[in-house]
Amino acid sequence: NATFAVNQAKRGGAIMSLNGFVNIKNSIFDGNTSDYRGGAIYTQNDSGNKDYGVVYISDSTFRNNVSEGAGAIYNFIDSITHIFNSSFDNNTALTADAGALNATNILNITDSSFTKNSAAKAGGGILFWRGGTFNLNVSDKKESLFSGNTHYTGTSPVANSVYLSLVSSAAADIVFNVNTSDSGVLNMLDSMYGGIVDNPYSIYINKTGAGTWKLGGVNNFDIEGTAIGKYEFNVNEGTLYLYRDGEVINPNKYNATAMVGAGVINIGGTGSSFTLDSGAMLQINGGNVITVTDGRINFM
Repeated sequence: NATFAVNQAKRGGAIMSLNGFVNIKNSIFDGNTSDYRGGAIYTQNDSGNKDYGVVYISDSTFRNNVSEGAGAIYNFIDSITHIFNSSFDNNTALTADAGALNATNILNITDSSFTKNSAAKAGGGILFWRGGTFNLNVSDKKESLFSGNTHYTGTSPVANSVYLSLVSSAAADIVFNVNTSDSGVLNMLDSMYGGIVDNPYSIYINKTGAGTWKLGGVNNFDIEGTAIGKYEFNVNEGTLYLYRDGEVINPNKYNATAMVGAGVINIGGTGSSFTLDSGAMLQINGGNVITVTDGRINFM
């Protein structure tokens, strides 16, 4: 039940925690700035004890926070992050990654939305990297929205919701689980991106729950350099809904009239796969493509 507004620091404009525990409820972080990482919050766990570096956030708002990297929250090394029923809007990473949230190790997000966040580099909404488990959950009769988030590729801003990254320093696979319960909806108007670079680890994407995952734009999952990992994109339950081009408006900071792009999934890497299980549904709405290069597409 607190408001943190217009604070400034090198790391974590409002809060910095090293090897500690942070519990935030019913709070607002507005207009905080950091000179390095974490416009609102910076956490790090280098204790060697994975029970430390825990962050709980519920029923809170992060808006208009700015940093060089991770506009709102920067969680590093072995931090564990839980976010419930919260919103991230108009946060900015000026020169680096993660418009709203940078995380590693364990990230659990439930019934939360990310809108109009922007990054100069990777991850318009969220950057999850170095390996670990990222659970994105939507409860029955709830909707989580990713809209108007952008990051830069070259000199142009493009829509991006979540960036899954395994760079050369990665220490484990990434497991990204989307669970949409019953009539819950994960509405990703902004495309995802995956990058595996110069390491042997893989990225696993799993859709479970009877609800719907709506996905727009060109979702590229790439292999680069000497990487020998793979992607597995598994739709196990519920519905994967691919938008048609221009189906709904998706404005961002740079274009107030931008529209959602047709849902396209491109997966690279030898041995990679896209699998639609017998208990799941794929709903295509026009102009949709699923491509797996040097891998396989399975309809069970």
